[in-house]
Amino acid sequence: SDLAREDMAEVIEDAFKYDKMIIASPTYDAGLFPDTEKFLRSLKNKNYQNRKVGLIENGSWAPTAAKQMKDILQEMKNISICEQTVTIKTSMKNENIESMKKLADELIKEQ
Repeated sequence: SDLAREDMAEVIEDAFKYDKMIIASPTYDAGLFPDTEKFLRSLKNKNYQNRKVGLIENGSWAPTAAKQMKDILQEMKNISICEQTVTIKTSMKNENIESMKKLADELIKEQ
């Protein structure tokens, strides 16, 4: 779902339907994209737990979104964050495809 265009309540409801999720976010003014932060804080407030999450970040020169998403997710109960993080600098490149495949493999691997 596109957090900037979708109804936040529906996106949060969808997050609870699945046991695994990938969150992709740009770095925004050296911070987390506001809609992504709102989404993660809402999940925390709704007691989101017992899930596995993969992260994709984007930024032009110093992507920091993944670290900030991890910080919020680690406040939640029993959230497993994939070790493989995909970092895209400015635009998608061929080397990002391999990182995405590794993230997908880790996400579907049973714990």
